[in-house]
Amino acid sequence: MSTGHFAARAAAVGTGVVVLGGLLAATPATAGGRVATGCPVERNYAVTSISTVHHSLASARLKDGPGPATVKVKVERSGTLHHSISVSGEASVSGVIAQAKVSTGASVAKTASITVGHEVTKKVPSGKYLQSRYGSYGKKFNWRYYRVNGSCSTTTLATGYSDWAPTNEKGWKFTVVSR
Repeated sequence: MSTGHFAARAAAVGTGVVVLGGLLAATPATAGGRVATGCPVERNYAVTSISTVHHSLASARLKDGPGPATVKVKVERSGTLHHSISVSGEASVSGVIAQAKVSTGASVAKTASITVGHEVTKKVPSGKYLQSRYGSYGKKFNWRYYRVNGSCSTTTLATGYSDWAPTNEKGWKFTVVSR
């Protein structure tokens, strides 16, 4: 193979060409800080252990009974519910929420507004009490902020959890209790 052919072949497969003592040698190409066979170095979030939880305003809670009875409940005060997300290191609440939206398929946010209205009538069973709460059905989850290294391994940079992150799903939660 001629030296000209080797140089053309090296360029065609995306390698660099280095002259060593009059001979040509191929070196792996780099593009954007990565070796052609490695992974791009980037930072990502992952969200795991997802569950749905209901969180209500203190002013939108009621316990009534004992039954038998019929109870009419209505939200009479507006307010805002705020997230409870722990962050550390280089991680951010905005980054965690962005990944939670993707991972949960829900419109997870930093806050949820509760408005006046939302009235409903419920029956209280005999000898029981009805706990009524109005709020947002949010998401509880664990999260991890990590770096993908050029070797395709990962390095965890920070971890945390969300006790509750609100969504746009709002409504009543009713629980029948003995006392």
